[in-house]
Amino acid sequence: MKFKRLLSVLLSVILLVSCFTGIGVASVATEDGESLTVIGASIRISGVQGLRFVGEISKENVLITGEDANFGFILIPQTMIGKNEKITVETAGVRAVPAKKLLTETEEYCQFSAVLTEIPAEFYGSDIVARVYFRQGEAYTYSTQISRSIKTVAELILSAEKPTDQELSVARQVMAAYEAVGTDILVNAEDIWNLKVKTPTVVEDFSLAPNEFYLKVENEQPIIGVFNQSIDLAVNSANAFWKEHKSELEEGYFQKSNFVIKPVSYTELTASDPKILVYGGTDKNALLYTTDDEITFRFSCYSGETLVSVPYIKYEIYNEATGMTSRGYVDASSGTATVTVSATGKVGAVYVDASACDASKNKITENITTIDGYHFRGSAIVDSQSITMSVETPSDFDNFWNTQKTALYSSPIEIIEMVEKQSGKSGFKLFYVELKCNVYSGETDGIVSGYLTYPISASSSSKINLRVAFKGYSFSASSPSYNAGAATFSVCAHSIDCELAISDSSYLSEQEKKNTIFDKTANSNRETAYFRGMIMRDLQAARFMMEYFGEKGIGDGKGKGFWNGTNFIASGGSQGAFQAIAVAALDENITYLNVSIPWMCDVKAANGRRKSDFIMDYTSALEYYDTTSFAHLITCKTRVSFSLGDATAPVSGVIAFYNALTCEKTLVASQNASHSAWLQPTEYELREASQH
Repeated sequence: MKFKRLLSVLLSVILLVSCFTGIGVASVATEDGESLTVIGASIRISGVQGLRFVGEISKENVLITGEDANFGFILIPQTMIGKNEKITVETAGVRAVPAKKLLTETEEYCQFSAVLTEIPAEFYGSDIVARVYFRQGEAYTYSTQISRSIKTVAELILSAEKPTDQELSVARQVMAAYEAVGTDILVNAEDIWNLKVKTPTVVEDFSLAPNEFYLKVENEQPIIGVFNQSIDLAVNSANAFWKEHKSELEEGYFQKSNFVIKPVSYTELTASDPKILVYGGTDKNALLYTTDDEITFRFSCYSGETLVSVPYIKYEIYNEATGMTSRGYVDASSGTATVTVSATGKVGAVYVDASACDASKNKITENITTIDGYHFRGSAIVDSQSITMSVETPSDFDNFWNTQKTALYSSPIEIIEMVEKQSGKSGFKLFYVELKCNVYSGETDGIVSGYLTYPISASSSSKINLRVAFKGYSFSASSPSYNAGAATFSVCAHSIDCELAISDSSYLSEQEKKNTIFDKTANSNRETAYFRGMIMRDLQAARFMMEYFGEKGIGDGKGKGFWNGTNFIASGGSQGAFQAIAVAALDENITYLNVSIPWMCDVKAANGRRKSDFIMDYTSALEYYDTTSFAHLITCKTRVSFSLGDATAPVSGVIAFYNALTCEKTLVASQNASHSAWLQPTEYELREASQH
């Protein structure tokens, strides 16, 4: 299980989902890297004071999280550098904070944070300089840097137009404490890094109840375990327990305790209070249940830091192992509730949808956050390593696609047009590209279309990565994507003129009549299926990138030799993930595959599997386009992220795809997330080495 951690130093630099109050700090535009952003800074609303920086990075970058994360923050006290000095990882005294954990993610971006905790009042006025970094090999790309102190953020709260009462109270406390120590105290900035105490590491342990914690000592390190580290009350209660008992600590010490949570009725909340979030979780890692395990789903209702009492939680559970659905209500007047699913001895996913209800058992809708109409959507997986595709991949699958590739590659690429446009990002060139690509019998006007970007600085002596990027389902033009150090072709899923589709809605409407993705007749024949043309166009786009930026230098020859010869990335989300996966499977030049919420995994969903809520009628011909069928052909490093509450890309299908991969692979699952919403997610991660 991958836990959120607090490093055991005063002013620890950490990555976690903490309950800080967000301050209205304007987004800072990227400087050296167009896809990197420092969003701003915030401070704690309760408990020990701290300063959090939040960053954002495009998922078009090859992102690695965990212990060997290749992106994160660099931090340093302002007084340790020159007035206008730009910090890098090589700056003396700088601290690099890898992104071991994400805050949130969408199809396009990931957000993460770096936090300084337990800052004493003497340091409230000390500015900390923060900058996002991205590492690729030995090269680093950086965002613009910002400088903030706890005092600065508090002043922003006090000057804001409509701060909440809680924000005002915290800001005033900060300013009072700052003024009490005196503004004339000279602080040696290096003390910020050098003062150390033996503070506990804090981890999440889902076997605990929401109001429980433990304190233990392993390898001379005190460790606090809590159910949800996002709630300061849990961490602060455990810290108080540690301070009371730290004289007793020795190797092997273990003590479990609890704290009192006093819920507030949902009827007492006001419009200015944060929306209620029904936070859901399981009593252990959601990916690691065995066939002998009971599964306990836990729910808790919070409005910001406040535990909220609601009369009932209504739940609906679907168990793939039994094919049975159960429904009911549980008392949530304490602000928390649990539902236990008995062990079945069988493999599969157990899905749960839950909503907060009033005394009449009607769903509460006012001032409460929803995910796809529910207040919580999630799941747990029983024996995840045994989940496979519910039908066999066609025996001639490989031969079919080899035949398609041979036909496509038998003719040279014909560039219909490559027109330079006004770039939406400084430092980049932008082109609209159309390539000839007739796929179906009798087709004469088939095209690949999309937008190509690359850095102005790219040359045969300043080489770059290559990317093909695909977006989720829609009948529309593609849009440009700008990525530092890379040429990116954002490929349209359809054979349409993107420029005309943007400017002429009647043209787009006429073209959409040709969209047969959901046409059962077309999907009954693997040769006429709409997905065949889509994948062939995607392969042509990847081929174009290789030949335009490689040594062939096709077209105008202006991109010849720009590719570094080592990094070619395919990425996308939802339908875009399906496309990227097919390209990575069929084009051996792809070196990294990064996909999220992949659609079309195990399209038949037989034997009780939950079927996608957005899928075409099943035909056997669709097995040639099943995302999972492509997995065995992928040899490049692969990262797959998905949501445990996703009804459009159901979890069993995604896990079946992951299990079918034989390459080096990482799977990241998010609880409290669906196909389109990520609400304070808890992440679980699996990694495996290549089997080749």
